Amino acid sequence: MNLTTFAIETKTCMSVNNRGTDKEYNHLYLSCVYGPLFEKFKPIKKLLEIGIGGGYSAELWLKYLKPDLIIAIDTDKDFYEHLENRQLPNVKLLFGDAYSRAIHRLLPTDLDIVIDDGPHAYWSLKAAARIFLSKLRPGGVIVIEDIPSIDKVKTKLLLSADLKLVCCSWLFDLRTEARLPDDSVALLIHKKGSTCNFHFERGQKIYKPTLYKSLLIKQILFFERSLEFLNRKIYHGTKFRVAALSRTFFRTSKI
Repeated sequence: MNLTTFAIETKTCMSVNNRGTDKEYNHLYLSCVYGPLFEKFKPIKKLLEIGIGGGYSAELWLKYLKPDLIIAIDTDKDFYEHLENRQLPNVKLLFGDAYSRAIHRLLPTDLDIVIDDGPHAYWSLKAAARIFLSKLRPGGVIVIEDIPSIDKVKTKLLLSADLKLVCCSWLFDLRTEARLPDDSVALLIHKKGSTCNFHFERGQKIYKPTLYKSLLIKQILFFERSLEFLNRKIYHGTKFRVAALSRTFFRTSKI
């Protein structure tokens, strides 16, 4: 059974469950990215997903892939507690900033796949490409979802990764077909260490730029990285304050 049909039958997809994953319903990732990937990339024993949401993507991976371990990370307390209460087997939850050193130290170094479905902010997209390659086993894969303004940031994302460790990179631009066209773009980075024979009908293989352009962009990335810590603090500080205000509002509304 293909992945999209499986998601519908297990009611983990948004098309049949309001809290289900939107990876297919809004973005077409199941049919165009993950389905073809999982056919080529087996077995998957350890998976990391950044961004819990309703928790149904974790349930989908658990039922479809049957991994030994899924690690799910989020900074949203409600999402975290919702998935925690469901007590899914082989799912380990971490509460905190997935791009921080504190969380990074807790992660194993033999992950098969990392799925970044987090803030979708420019700083987090670059951080995902840069820091999670070291947590993959040889031949592992990173998938970065929901990339806005891909035409402006594609090269920067590619150069954020250590290209000495990269076997190949694929871009999936589904904006003309998806229900949410603005950010239905995913980047797949394949780490060296196994046969590099990936081919995707709906993906475009991308290559690093010329040496001169690479050096120029890396200088820009170095400067931007100095601002990344500040961007993270602003993002998470704002998110926690909004969440706290929302909980206060709903408590007072019930009273």
